[in-house]
Amino acid sequence: MGFGQKYQRYIARLILIDYGSNEWKGSFQYEAEYANLYFLRLLALKTPTTEAAHRKWIQPDQASSLSASSSDSTTTGPIMFAPKVTNIVPGQRCAVVGTVYCDKAHKPNVLDDLSQELWLMAPPARDSYCSPDDAYYLEDESSRITLTGEIVRSASLVTGAVVAVLGMENLAGEFEVQDLCFPGLAPQPSALPELAEDQYVALVSGLNLAEGNPVSLPMEMLAEYLAGHLGAEGDQEINSSIVRLVILGNSLNSTTSLTEKCQSLFLNGLSPLENLDTLLSDFCSAMPTTIQPGERDPVNHVVPQQPLHTSLFPQASKLSSFQSVSNPSWINVGDISSSGQTISDACKYTESTSALEMAELTLRWRHIAPSAPDTLWCYPFVDNDPFVLKSTPHLYCIGNQSEFDSKLIKGSEGQVCRIVCVPDFSKTQTIVLINLRNLATHPISFAVNF
Repeated sequence: MGFGQKYQRYIARLILIDYGSNEWKGSFQYEAEYANLYFLRLLALKTPTTEAAHRKWIQPDQASSLSASSSDSTTTGPIMFAPKVTNIVPGQRCAVVGTVYCDKAHKPNVLDDLSQELWLMAPPARDSYCSPDDAYYLEDESSRITLTGEIVRSASLVTGAVVAVLGMENLAGEFEVQDLCFPGLAPQPSALPELAEDQYVALVSGLNLAEGNPVSLPMEMLAEYLAGHLGAEGDQEINSSIVRLVILGNSLNSTTSLTEKCQSLFLNGLSPLENLDTLLSDFCSAMPTTIQPGERDPVNHVVPQQPLHTSLFPQASKLSSFQSVSNPSWINVGDISSSGQTISDACKYTESTSALEMAELTLRWRHIAPSAPDTLWCYPFVDNDPFVLKSTPHLYCIGNQSEFDSKLIKGSEGQVCRIVCVPDFSKTQTIVLINLRNLATHPISFAVNF
């Protein structure tokens, strides 16, 4: 063993994987329309959004009825809560709850996808959907109304977010927004478990193994570090407290079409998969290891992505410490991990919002994939929207980001959540350790400079 007689791997029951894929089974129908998904989302979030708006805009002693007018705590105009968009009275200050729709001129469309299937020249992928001609709307099951005002453009809104808007309809039929209100952090049923000793979970993303790109020296160093063969005595002491490794997607790298990807992986040799399988076997021999798929891995592209099939890893899958889960997934029922597509796509709706800021917004919107199904493919769910947050996680991990970033946010009801942006390992050679006792983060670099 790498730890000799002094250090032994700490075995913890805290990190148990709750297979997120079980939540998605049997709840979608391919013949259903996506409009139903937006209706389910609004139905789930309208009440908490309305309650948050009352707490923000109406004095507590005057908030006995949602339909009654009241005096705002910061302005003098009366406020009415319109039950639906069609109940908005022009010229009267009111608040209404609905789903945001962003009309972005640069958003991808189905014709682009068809052009790729027909081998025509497709437009290059954009880093942002924004343009000066963008328009914003608020809609519910009754109607839609245009939103105007500087606060709308500066609020980093994303299609699919459920919000409350305060303002009034002008003569042009547009709703001039004076303020916005989000549902806020969902309740957190349990506090962070108390641990007597430090326990760490290691996060890595973006290994990006590909044809002609063998396992790199930093990856070998990572395997040696996790096995306890690398580092000083202090490093090994910390290493012995790592209770699980979580790989957050993009373990394989292919920017080609699905057909070319299959030919490369299954017809022209299995070297990327063989390398990944060997690497996973090394990881699993050292500690329990969980792998999530990402947008470049050989799985379905719609979210939630289903687990990578165990037949892809004939060596690693034989070990009891190996687990393959969906993307996104709940870890230990109190933490969420994602390979990053949900945040990266949402960031394209804004010009300057960072991944960390967008992740925080998704928590305050109580929805971890607001842009699905508009620009992020997802299943047509018919029973419920599984991306709606019913509780606030203690840990929210986003993989495949350009750099490491972290923030601890707190809610008005005592909620505490650590957001962690895990960098792409193939570009940064960095992993992140999270102390489960206090949610402190520790980035570790394996960069080699010759």
